[in-house]
Amino acid sequence: MAKFNDLKLRQISEGVKEGRAVPVEKIGQRLRDIRQALGMTQKQLSKRLKISQPLLSRIEDNTGSCAVKTVAKVAAALECEFMGVITSGRTLEEMIKDQAKKKAKN
Repeated sequence: MAKFNDLKLRQISEGVKEGRAVPVEKIGQRLRDIRQALGMTQKQLSKRLKISQPLLSRIEDNTGSCAVKTVAKVAAALECEFMGVITSGRTLEEMIKDQAKKKAKN
């Protein structure tokens, strides 16, 4: 089990250091993973953030609606930085061409 925990810690650590993008539905899990890797409880982090532990739990579970500002605040409390990323598998030029083709078809 120790090897698994070491591997998980290394993967989380590398992901955070490299700034790997995380899908929006996984942000809460990433925050939980970082908190746990740092050996911090929800109670400790919620106290640092001056929010309730149940609210922190909802943020980590992605069950509550959460502002980007709140995610950034939690990340900062974990001594990390939240960098919003918007990605697409296509270039903007490709999207424009596809839209033009659809319009021309209609």
